[in-house]
Amino acid sequence: MKTIIKFVAVFAVLLASFSRPIAAQAADSTQYSGMGADAYFSQIDGCINTDAFVQGLDFQYKKPPAEPQSYVYLTVSRHNNCTGEPILYVEAFGWISESDFQVSQKQDTATLTATVTGYDWVSQSNVELSVDLTWTAEGPATRTKTNNHYKFPGCHINEKFTQMTRTGVASGSVSDGETNFTSEPSGSASIWEFKSGSVEVGCG
Repeated sequence: MKTIIKFVAVFAVLLASFSRPIAAQAADSTQYSGMGADAYFSQIDGCINTDAFVQGLDFQYKKPPAEPQSYVYLTVSRHNNCTGEPILYVEAFGWISESDFQVSQKQDTATLTATVTGYDWVSQSNVELSVDLTWTAEGPATRTKTNNHYKFPGCHINEKFTQMTRTGVASGSVSDGETNFTSEPSGSASIWEFKSGSVEVGCG
């Protein structure tokens, strides 16, 4: 079974502004921002190949206003390269408390400590995973900014997305109580902060 790492990206969404709203039409706006971290791990022990992807995110909607929310998403896969046999493919998502995932103000470090129940598609059973990871930034911050404009009959959409990202390394454990699937440091990792928004005019 090919390793599939689903990258749930940081929602792409908000912070937008129309300098001249279209008259006589209501504008629906959405804005939110947040901070996150992700890491990819891969290791080989004899015939056994193990891959893991972990993402933590804190975010809050400004429009419409809402309470801050945090989640963890992860996948873990193991595969026997000698026989071609899949051993497990676990996918997990869970809402967590704000204290479970922390990012420093300058995106220097991030920590994620949580327990989440996932589903193993190979054994078709639930698996409880404990996550205890620390990210350390190593590179300078890079800025990504996108602006998208869409026009449809009677409908105008304006979207903006800005993200500051620092690459680094993550280490720690993702364990089912018997095996640490991330016993080696990450092959890639990043810590990021984003702002996003959209404005829709005349779209329903």
